Amino acid sequence: MKIISVILVLICLSLAARATVIFDRPADGSGALLPSSWVSPNGSDADVYTYDTFTVTNDAWLTEIDWEGGGGTSLDFWISIFDATHPVGNPQVASSAWLNYFSTGGNANQTSLGTVGATPMYGFKYILPTPVRITAGTYTMLIEDNSGSWGGIASGGSGTHVNFYTGLAMFLPGPGKTTFTLISTDTNYTVAVTSAPAGAGTVSGTGTFPVGLPITLTATPNSGYAFVKWTENGAQVSRNTNYSFTLATNRNFVAVFTNAATIAVMVSPANGGTVTGAGAFVGAKTVSLAATPAPGYNFVNWTENGAVISTTTNLSFTSSTNRNLVVNFTAAPEAAFFDFDSDTPNYAVNTYLMYYNLPLASRGLTANFFPSVVLWQIVTNIPGVTPGVPSNFSGKFLSPGYNSGSTMAIGFSDLVTNISLDFVTDDLSANVNFPTAVRLTAYTDSAKTNTVGWVTNAGPQVYNASYPEGHLAFQSGTPFSYVVIDIPPGQQLSQATAFWLDNVIVRRAAGPPLTVAVTASPSAGGTVTGGGSFYTNATVSLTATASDGYTFSNWTENGGVVSTVTNYSFTVTAARTLVANYTLIPLVLNPASVAPGSLGFTWTASATGWVLQESPDLSPGSWTNSVQTVITSGSQNSVAIAPEPGNKFFRLYHP
Repeated sequence: MKIISVILVLICLSLAARATVIFDRPADGSGALLPSSWVSPNGSDADVYTYDTFTVTNDAWLTEIDWEGGGGTSLDFWISIFDATHPVGNPQVASSAWLNYFSTGGNANQTSLGTVGATPMYGFKYILPTPVRITAGTYTMLIEDNSGSWGGIASGGSGTHVNFYTGLAMFLPGPGKTTFTLISTDTNYTVAVTSAPAGAGTVSGTGTFPVGLPITLTATPNSGYAFVKWTENGAQVSRNTNYSFTLATNRNFVAVFTNAATIAVMVSPANGGTVTGAGAFVGAKTVSLAATPAPGYNFVNWTENGAVISTTTNLSFTSSTNRNLVVNFTAAPEAAFFDFDSDTPNYAVNTYLMYYNLPLASRGLTANFFPSVVLWQIVTNIPGVTPGVPSNFSGKFLSPGYNSGSTMAIGFSDLVTNISLDFVTDDLSANVNFPTAVRLTAYTDSAKTNTVGWVTNAGPQVYNASYPEGHLAFQSGTPFSYVVIDIPPGQQLSQATAFWLDNVIVRRAAGPPLTVAVTASPSAGGTVTGGGSFYTNATVSLTATASDGYTFSNWTENGGVVSTVTNYSFTVTAARTLVANYTLIPLVLNPASVAPGSLGFTWTASATGWVLQESPDLSPGSWTNSVQTVITSGSQNSVAIAPEPGNKFFRLYHP
């Protein structure tokens, strides 16, 4: 076991002209060292991180960090600032926003300060490559050696700090405060922008900033305009909407816009896919739009004012006027969606999974979510994190138990070839500069005897936000029915221990589609919808609608009744041929008052398809269509028959 003591002191060794001290906690002169060093990961108690709080009273731009250390020499440090305070025993950086991360990159400007007792002391200075805005408030600081040879942080007097011991995997409080100094420059310049013509667009990135700060201006044209260029003192400096430079003096720009045709595209449904090529175009320019369906969706067409204008993914035309187009996608018949909102059953928030599976059904496919050891639950936010709902999530999602390792397996009721999902990782310390990767491994069966393949990915590095947000996508020509999502070991010094899941989308393995054929009997009796081609285990929903004068009787298959309700749903496992049967509603002739000596009767006018017939003797072959005049008045048909010699019989007949 290697025992290392470290003194971390952030003190201002030499302040350049026009500099301001944002925060300063000087050493107390005792020579005490507070251990804070990462040693070779041997599990010993000497592997220690030291966290301590500090308060900034005014908003400022941080440009320099100075500190002292003892017990060893090092030039490579990682420095983290968390937007959190620490209660006794736990700085809670796992559930707080990681604010900033800095790496000295092998140059911490080490200077010998002699010895305190028998301990060599060194001063360190890190000039930030770019200033960082820090607002008034209380924060937690972590300075971490990356070489394994440095010692610790100098004591800054009374109070407490918190250590995380890797060998014990726990936080413990300790006496004393760490010492350090945060410095800001006093040299600030102004970036101003005007739009020409006024009201043609908007600009972001202006304000007052410290010297040396990278500035990015962004011009956004309003509808009917296009961005042309940036000018300064009448000279063009850029034609890109985003213009970047390093601030060295006051700057005054003009964002120039011009009239243009705006080509706007709406995606329907919003999560069905993406489109490129839209925007503002000056003059007669070629517009090239390209539609790309999202996983689980297929492209349908382009529409304008409800009319289809193209059925190909790429659409080109010449700009001449404003146009509002819609690109339409539809869910692929073989796709299933598990987002914990639209699938069934609709589990309530705080539903727990532990040692048993959570079954969800979507479009005829069942996914069984199997947690491994730890407690999982359905939630709508991540407690203690701002924002609590990741931008790549929506509604409800799966959350692991607090401070627990994460592994989730998913078994599918049918073979699949594609899977994608969104995740968020719980990166805890300064090493969030390298966000933790999540791994998905696919197997042919739940016994995991045959591995089909795997994929890993990590979310992007996050500044001034919550946790890294990532996406995993895997496809294979070999179908699979079981996947395991976990965090592979050995990634970094302090990799995440947990992840959250949402938006699992899969595609079934392509197979011969099953046909569900439907007909109406008689054909005039009504209509039927819902038939077509389906993948195995898909849900089929048939609907029977009776015509006027008919009533629905039942659904039959091979002559046998399978349902007596108009809406018939089932899971298709084989081709089927079904008949919607309808029954004609009998129509009654009602006697009516007519002139004395005449015969009159009425019937409902809305009953279509009926014909008035007459017969002299009721024999089967004697019925003919009547030549009597039928008068329709309001909701009634009526006829008046003058006396004739012999017998005459009347009836309503529906061919």
